[in-house]
Amino acid sequence: MKDDEIKRLLFKVLYQVLIEIREEAYLIDNKKIHKLSDLTHNLPLGLLNEENESEELMKKLKLQAKSLGLEKWLEGSLRQL
Repeated sequence: MKDDEIKRLLFKVLYQVLIEIREEAYLIDNKKIHKLSDLTHNLPLGLLNEENESEELMKKLKLQAKSLGLEKWLEGSLRQL
């Protein structure tokens, strides 16, 4: 496998893991983890798509965080990184 094929595969694995975490969190009624995985599950595929600009992905992430009530969480997490 070529490096870019491996990278694509790894991004897709991460996407699938976040989807499964979201589903499990929903089933056990863990609202925080459900919201966090809902917020982030599309990031791996967004990053994989070379047509997406990083700035636009961040803008979408912030809008999604706001709609999920995770705006303060995201701001705090970004400051820590």
